[in-house]
Order: sequence, then structure tokens, then C-alpha cells
Amino acid sequence: MVDVGGGTGIWRGLWAPNCRYVCLDIEMPKLRGFRSKVPDGFAVLSDATRMPITDASVDVVMCIAVVHHLTDTMLDQVFGEALRVLKQGGHLILLDPVLNRQRLAGRILWRLDRGSYPRTDGYLREKLESRFKIVHWEKFAVYHEYVFGIGVRS
Repeated sequence: MVDVGGGTGIWRGLWAPNCRYVCLDIEMPKLRGFRSKVPDGFAVLSDATRMPITDASVDVVMCIAVVHHLTDTMLDQVFGEALRVLKQGGHLILLDPVLNRQRLAGRILWRLDRGSYPRTDGYLREKLESRFKIVHWEKFAVYHEYVFGIGVRS
């Protein structure tokens, strides 16, 4: 499984110990943090728009709290790369905050967030649906509103 924007590997614990977990990030300090916790872990310094991963070699690509940092072009490239590296039937897991102008807390948080590309849930669903078969889609809110979607490479 490839954790796009995996940072320090906070989500590693979601996966079985024998799972080949690849932490992919563009920031070396975050990958060093991952390696300090998981000395034998796979840390890959890379841009997710050009993953150095073999075609059709991965069962799961996970993208948590990343896409609101990407331009529309980069978002298309990341989804394209996920499609390329996933095996037939592989899953893309997407979890990201979305823009809902009705939520005061969310509007305040968007002003503070380093992510410059807030999108609506409808926009993200449309982008995901253009490349993957969506098998799960839901919204929930804490302060931000979020979407949790799972797409399958068919």
C-alpha cells in the first residue's frame, strides 16, 4: 500500500504488520520522522504526481488530507498516477476536508489551513468518478466538513 503524503507515517498502524507500507512524501524531515518510528519502513521522497512505483503493482493507494494542497492539474495527475500504480481491482482511499460555506468553523479553519485549494464534495466526487468506480462515499463533520471515498480501479 502507498500512503501518498504519508508524512511521518501516522496511518501505518491501520495496516497489518506484514503489509508492505510505503510512506511517500515530498518533505524529507517528515520521512525522517517516519523512519525514526519505523526504522525498516519504506520511505520514498517523491512528488505524488510522478510516483516512482511500478505500474499495476499496488493494492491500495491512500490519500489523507492531501488533495486540498494540490492544484487542479496536480489533482488530476495524482489520480492518474494512483490509477497507473494500482492493480486491477485496487482501491484508492480518499479522505480530505471539503469546502462548505455554511459551516462557520470550517470557513475559519480554511483561512488558517496551509492548503490553498479547498474544493466541494461534489467536485472531488466528480474527479474521482472520472477515473474510478466509487464503492463508498460519505460526508461527515468535526469542525471542517470531510469526505471519505473509496474508488476501485476497474
